[in-house]
Amino acid sequence: QILYKTTYSIEIVISVQMKDEFIQTLHPKAGKTNKKISLAKYNYIRAHLLAILSTHKYTHSELMEALYRRVQDTFEGGVQWYGEIVKLDLEARNLVERTQSKPEQYKLTKQMIEKTISRLETLLHIIPDLLHTMDESAFSFKPMPDKWSKKEILGHLIDSATNNHQRFIRGQFEDVPTIGYDQNQWNKLHHYLEMDTKHLIDFWTVYNKHLLAIMKHIPIENLQKSCRSVDGKTWSLQFLMEDYVVHLEHHLRQIVSY
Repeated sequence: QILYKTTYSIEIVISVQMKDEFIQTLHPKAGKTNKKISLAKYNYIRAHLLAILSTHKYTHSELMEALYRRVQDTFEGGVQWYGEIVKLDLEARNLVERTQSKPEQYKLTKQMIEKTISRLETLLHIIPDLLHTMDESAFSFKPMPDKWSKKEILGHLIDSATNNHQRFIRGQFEDVPTIGYDQNQWNKLHHYLEMDTKHLIDFWTVYNKHLLAIMKHIPIENLQKSCRSVDGKTWSLQFLMEDYVVHLEHHLRQIVSY
């Protein structure tokens, strides 16, 4: 087993032990198949492709060059090979499209932000009831001393909401603010295991309803404004919103099945 530096979200970059998890990527042309690749590598390349396209349109060569510049020091594998596979998958999922101009360029689809908002609405409709039915002992169980319990994972999602709230607002009026946080210290100092479970579930729910309302009211012209993460990379508000929901759902699936 090897250590691979990856991220499900740009909030943090974590070193994880690679598991045998793969994703069958999609192809935009009917009848054609794409590759099955590492889920961790898919998520990493996906995040950076969407971040790159969230601010400008790019030709194919420009897109691959921009991707290489962003990940060359942190990604193990052929950047352009993985980039092409994931780009095709994003086209198939209607998140990225090609322009009719010459030369052909790639851009994010208008449906991307609509899908993000719709997905968060769906999660807020189904997840709270599932959380409230969980057994307290299972919710608080720590598999290892240095691993979060499901209750602490929910706490992490509250911390994520708090920091993304800052990004969604400050990113609209500040000049590329740097916003990041130490997830372990935030979790440790909140003492989530000692807090009332109903309070945490209700607070997570109402906070995400608040973020949903914010997302719906961000002017289109502000979606291209950016924040900077602690590693110095910049990310548009449009990407941050999409990434927030991807990160949220990744952790929700560690808590409940739905």
